[in-house]
Amino acid sequence: MVDAVKTAPARLSSLPEELVIEIPQVYVRARSKGDPNDLIMLAGLVGAFVYCFGNASKLYRPAEWKGQVTKEITEQRARKRLSPDELSRIELPSAKGLHHNVWDAVGLGLHHLGR
Repeated sequence: MVDAVKTAPARLSSLPEELVIEIPQVYVRARSKGDPNDLIMLAGLVGAFVYCFGNASKLYRPAEWKGQVTKEITEQRARKRLSPDELSRIELPSAKGLHHNVWDAVGLGLHHLGR
């Protein structure tokens, strides 16, 4: 994974000026969905990206940018803040169960930009 992060800039036509990431959040077992160990690899990947971007990285905890709202509300909020042109550029994965990840990323970016 780290190697993929290291070589990613060479495959991109341009690099973003800054990197905005949601910190993987491990909840207490009572609130946890799934195995918290699944986040270990993700945390490593986040660390690699932050290392590559250095001070141009901004990390947010989920509660900092979206509070405790449902996936549906997060999507609705993001959709309301996008122009029709921006909405047309959203590419959702074929698996509907992964759509919330895209809307989380969009919502996080909008929060970071003050929108």
